[in-house]
Amino acid sequence: MAQTVPADHVFLDIPAASRDEVLDFLCGQAVALGIASSAEGLKEGFLARETEGSTGMVAGFAVPHAQCDAVQEPGVLVVKLAQPVPWETMDGAPVDVAVAIVAPTDAAGHLRMLSKLAVALMAPDFSGSVHEAVTPEDVAALVNEAVSD
Repeated sequence: MAQTVPADHVFLDIPAASRDEVLDFLCGQAVALGIASSAEGLKEGFLARETEGSTGMVAGFAVPHAQCDAVQEPGVLVVKLAQPVPWETMDGAPVDVAVAIVAPTDAAGHLRMLSKLAVALMAPDFSGSVHEAVTPEDVAALVNEAVSD
């Protein structure tokens, strides 16, 4: 199986002060990686999803996701932040890891990946391992294992 998250889609120690700054960073990287054609369009997709309900999860994780025309190919990006940022979460904790899932409007499969990731986040060993991981390769391997079939 191909890697869902290549190591070059993992960004460590990223400074951000808010949820919107995290989303801006993710959108810029998605465009730089050729996953999305428009940072603004992708951010609109993320924010539209956030208005339906926060993508903040538990244990310092958020899983922002968007399915929109600005996305050219499905992709997953992971950001470990330098400092936690405020984000509405199920446990009230701030977020220091965001795993973004993006897909073109007509793509399928991203909701299954989202579901697998949500289940993995409920396991303290997964969230703890991601928090402790210090290289993009290690973070990618953990996320890939969590969402693989």
